[in-house]
Amino acid sequence: TKALIDFTRAPAMLGLVLDELVASAIEAYYGRPICLVMSMAQRLEPSELYEGKAYQWHHDTKGKYVKAMWLLTDVPADGQRMSYVCGSHTMWHAWSTYEQTRFSDAYARRHGPVLECAAPAGSVIVFDTNGIHRGNHNAGPRRDVIVGAYSTGRYRQGCRFDPSRLDHLSGWQRRILERSRTAVKGYG
Repeated sequence: TKALIDFTRAPAMLGLVLDELVASAIEAYYGRPICLVMSMAQRLEPSELYEGKAYQWHHDTKGKYVKAMWLLTDVPADGQRMSYVCGSHTMWHAWSTYEQTRFSDAYARRHGPVLECAAPAGSVIVFDTNGIHRGNHNAGPRRDVIVGAYSTGRYRQGCRFDPSRLDHLSGWQRRILERSRTAVKGYG
């Protein structure tokens, strides 16, 4: 189950997806100011093994686009973790169709060692979505995460927030939000 986070209803979540340590590391990676593109909550229930869509090797089609995934539940090594091919974010992936963004296991493993992103609840996993990665949807325990997506302005969808409910944020976090803003009737 996925749901975009409407910060007009959950303003406290802004502090999480704008965590200064995580966001400043992402800004350092880009070398320039970032904006929050999207944020969502996701729950993966245990299921039979599924290998399609995001649960097969792929890269996202957005170029420089970084996601941070806060684990709200423990994710064991054989559970519903993400797998990432280290170093593959530096490759150019030419594509013109969706199918060209999906890869076989042999292709993915030829391009670098695979990092299995298993960690305890409270951990955050930050990754460049241009790298080859996959989810693992299986019978492992339920996985709950909050995901924030960041760019330097490309692919900006914006986020909904109420500017009168930002007292808990620092000036630096507010500047990120200002770059991320989408006009919402009655807000901002």
